[in-house]
This record gives sequence, structure tokens and C-alpha cells, in this order.
Amino acid sequence: MSNVNRRYKDTLFKHIFKETGPFLDLYETCSGKRLNADEIECFDLDSDVVQRDRYNDASFITKDNRLIYMVEHMSSKSENLAVKFGAYYFDLLRLWAVRENVNIHEYMDAHFPKPEMYVVYNGKKPYGKDCETFESGDFLRISVPIIDVRYAGLADKSAGNYLAGYSYLQREYERKLRAGMAPLEAFEYAVSQCRKKGYLKGIVEKEGFITMFSDVFSYDSQLRAEGKAEGKAEGMAEGMTEGMAKRDLEIAIKMLSNPKNGATRDEVIQTLSDLGISDETIEAALKQLQDAGRTQ
Repeated sequence: MSNVNRRYKDTLFKHIFKETGPFLDLYETCSGKRLNADEIECFDLDSDVVQRDRYNDASFITKDNRLIYMVEHMSSKSENLAVKFGAYYFDLLRLWAVRENVNIHEYMDAHFPKPEMYVVYNGKKPYGKDCETFESGDFLRISVPIIDVRYAGLADKSAGNYLAGYSYLQREYERKLRAGMAPLEAFEYAVSQCRKKGYLKGIVEKEGFITMFSDVFSYDSQLRAEGKAEGKAEGMAEGMTEGMAKRDLEIAIKMLSNPKNGATRDEVIQTLSDLGISDETIEAALKQLQDAGRTQ
């Protein structure tokens, strides 16, 4: 279930913590400090960077341009975290310079915002480290704290804490998966339990919340069935690759041609990207829809 777990966790985390209120809860758990909502604004790379692996999960900047806060969600260990954060930071600096009309080639000090970086970890086993560090001699040193946010270890499990709600939802989902429940059923159960406990208020009650994730789970189930069938004839690796490409295109065409809940085309494209569907596949789907419109 690694594919569906990764897709749903990434999409769920971004969906919740790109909002200012939930991010404040998350930041307080990471740093021990409480920010005011009017101090910060969302500042991320989603709409500006083509490659999906070039932007992190949640980024905020102080309105006085003093600090950039970056938080990445992980459910497995990665030795490259510190390097990834360095790439995120310099990409964000580039965007910040454009936004603020700062010329980095001038001699005057631009007072670039400094980074504050955290990884929140919610995997099955302890991470094993409290930070990941990258060093390049005297030139560069990046150290990123690892914050364990698994539900059992959280100090604040109150209903109003968004991080507790996120971790609880994930725990209940994983528990039902291990018991043999289908992914979408397990997710629906976890959402119902959150509602009963008062977790993630204003999020899980929204019409279309489960529908958005049903695309993730139905995608994964169909992909696995198709990949296995093709794998028997052509080799599992090749079959899975072809199955993924075909299924990605079919889902992109379906979602773009029939947006749910009045979503705009840009919103559908963002959802497809969050599902892990490549920009090339989305462009191919748009072209097929455009060509079909011309021939009608």
C-alpha cells in the first residue's frame, strides 16, 4: 500500500497545513513558539515551480520579510532532507526577490529572509534521529530538526489542535488498513471518527472532502489491478509503468472534462498535481480534450 499511503498523506498534509490556523498549531509543536496569524502569510512554490519534487509541503514568510518557515512531512527516513531544504530555500529566495523587486546583483545588502526549517515525521517506526544535517566543508551547513508527530506521543490531543486531528486521522486509517479494510473505506471510517471526536473542524465537514481523496484511492486500486495484469504478460516492472501512464492520463481526462463541485480548471490541475500526476500527462489530457472539442 505504499503508493496510496504516500499520495493520500502528501495530499492530506498540504490540504490542512497550507491554511494559516492549522499551520500555527504545527509551528508551535515544532518550535515551542506561538506565532500570531497577522505576522505571517503563505509563501510556497506550488504555482511557480514545474517539477513536483521542487517544492515543499508548507511554507510561510513573516510579513516583515524577516524569516521563511518551511515544514516538510515525511513518513519514511530520507538522508537527503537537508539538501532538499537547501534547494527549497534558494528557490523561495528567488521568488521573494522577484516579488519584492530585489536585484541580487546590486552591491547593497538586500536583507534576505532567513530560513527556519522543520521535518514532521509520522511513520510507522521511530525515525531514529532528531535531525538531518548536510555539510560541505566551511561553505555550507544545513541542519533540519525531525519532529515526531505520531498521535500516541503528542502532548496536546485537544479537539481544537489541527495537528492532533491530522495524526489521529492517519492513525485510524492505518489501523483499518492493517485489519484488511479497503483504502477508501478505511479513510471514510477515519474521517467519521474525527468528526465524532471534534477533530479537524471546518475541514472534514466540507462537502467534497472525501470525494477529493476518493480519486486518490480509486486511482491506486485501478493502477494495481492493471499493473498486475500487464505485468504477467510483459514483466511486472514494465506493466506497472505502462499501467501508471495509462491510468494517469485517463484520470486526468475524466477530472478535467467533468470537474466536481464547481471546481475551476486550475483547481482541477492542482488536484491532479497533488495526486502525483505529471505535468506532461496533464498537458496531454488537455490537448486531447482540446482536439476532441475541435472535431465535434
